[in-house]
Amino acid sequence: MKAKALLIALFILNVFQVSAQTTDEMTLVVSADGATKEEATKSALRSAIEQTYGTFVSANTTILNDDLVKDEVVTLSNGNIKGFKELSSENLPDGKAFVMLQATVSIPQLISYAKSKGAEAEFAGASFAMNLKMEELNKINEEKIVENMLSVMEKLYMTGFDYKINVTNPKASGEATAEIDAVANGNAIKASELFYSTLESITLSKEKIKEYQELGKEVYGIGFYPVASSIVDRGYRSNKYKRTEEYTFRSKKTLELLSEFFNFTYPKAILNVCITTDTEASRIQLVSSFSRVTSSSGFGERNKLRYGADINDKRIFYQYIPAYESFLTKDANAGMTNYTRYYVAKDRILNYIQSVEDIESFCFFSFCEDTAAYDVTDKAYVAGYPKHKLGTPQHRILMTLMIPQDDLMKISKFTITRNHE
Repeated sequence: MKAKALLIALFILNVFQVSAQTTDEMTLVVSADGATKEEATKSALRSAIEQTYGTFVSANTTILNDDLVKDEVVTLSNGNIKGFKELSSENLPDGKAFVMLQATVSIPQLISYAKSKGAEAEFAGASFAMNLKMEELNKINEEKIVENMLSVMEKLYMTGFDYKINVTNPKASGEATAEIDAVANGNAIKASELFYSTLESITLSKEKIKEYQELGKEVYGIGFYPVASSIVDRGYRSNKYKRTEEYTFRSKKTLELLSEFFNFTYPKAILNVCITTDTEASRIQLVSSFSRVTSSSGFGERNKLRYGADINDKRIFYQYIPAYESFLTKDANAGMTNYTRYYVAKDRILNYIQSVEDIESFCFFSFCEDTAAYDVTDKAYVAGYPKHKLGTPQHRILMTLMIPQDDLMKISKFTITRNHE
């Protein structure tokens, strides 16, 4: 079966933050994991070829996929891949390897390859339509990169914290307070480094942002505000934030993926603890978190429930999150609007764990409700994602324990580990 495609070869465009050096090649950022680093590299290069082939050579990828399985089309020797540079690589907790590459694909070589397999392909003049197709490829590729990154970060963060616990002497009622420090280990450092290196490789340049705005195309900026003080009454800090990073993306889905990570995956990694005593092992395994507006301003609910009618029985903790980025740097009492984030566990009380009272230096993601108040490219922000340092407490969990009186005399120590250990 023959497939015919038009190839634009006279219009030089930026492709995923890296400009095509000539009119006959494409450079993309791609990532993948595999049983070994070699397998992960081949898988990432396959992705680069598949995307380039499907966009510029032929929509019929049956022929291509037959040979991709054999790795014939991925080798450097056949010319389809002109070269690649490793941007980052990680060994994952499950034993797999992850790589992120900058790969350059030869379009004429892929055309020759397609013809050798019975497909037809030809060059054509530059066109605005092909320009749009190029940008759509950039957008889809961005989403894939972020999805892969966050999947790897979840694996790293679920084993990324070691814990230290200090428990007060129990009262006569059996109530005690536990202070738990979540301390960054090597996996947390890897996750943080991967996060920033990936965002730096895909963020739009100032020139590209200007180009998009001149064309009337929307871009999606996100600001980062590290934590600078402790929590008071489960609220958030005011007059303490200063933006340290800002990134801009092509796709709204990228922000949605980051929202899911910072409002669900990252808190799940923090609240993944098992407190062990001489008599019991008390566990918290976070299922999810969600937030909804607490004022009557009409913003509606966000991240609606997945848990059913017994949601109140599962809720273990809540925090206030500002709805506007502008409130991060203004008086916290100046007519602010809050979201309330609820943390939900499999069970509200598990053995000795009565409740979570607070998380100091907590982290959250929020969409901006009023972009007119600040930069028009700024659609969302992350507050409280800490600068990681090996062996340093990143978050402190304050927890109430309730110990049955019959067990008080039996307990000589408390130890804490990750929940799955």
